[in-house]
Amino acid sequence: MRTIRRRLFRSHVAVMFVAVGVLAAAGAVAYVIAEVVGDGFGDPGPGGHDTGADADGDGFAGGPLFLLCPLVAALTAAGIVSWRVSQRIAAPIQDKRASTTRISQGDYDVVVDGGDTAELAALADDVNALATEIADTEARRLQLIGDIAHELRNPLATIEGSMEALMDGVVEPTDEA
Repeated sequence: MRTIRRRLFRSHVAVMFVAVGVLAAAGAVAYVIAEVVGDGFGDPGPGGHDTGADADGDGFAGGPLFLLCPLVAALTAAGIVSWRVSQRIAAPIQDKRASTTRISQGDYDVVVDGGDTAELAALADDVNALATEIADTEARRLQLIGDIAHELRNPLATIEGSMEALMDGVVEPTDEA
């Protein structure tokens, strides 16, 4: 069975590969665009000499923002992939949390789904066992309250009958009575 640790590791590796891949692809695209447009990647200047500079004299026609495009593209792609992967990893945990909230509100018949990782399956088993134990404890508590109420009703009914007999004058009010 898979573990959360392995899923997290694989997700981090996937995000790194996406970022590096997009960075390389965007860099290649930027290079191709610069070659097609010219101005700065070795285009000959006036008189056929490679000056290595564009019209501004900074050596690159696209400027610093043009160099940041691949980096921004890589970070954006990595962010999107990271968000999606984190949602997939967090969803089963959120389901378990919703189930435990229902149990804490008294719905002990909730069955927590095991999930697809060893840790979440073990957690679900523990929560299900806990819910069953709480349900059994609640049933025993209700039974105890019922038994106590029944046991107290008999002596209270006897005392109530004796007091009514005293008040009605059926029994003489003595110290013993």
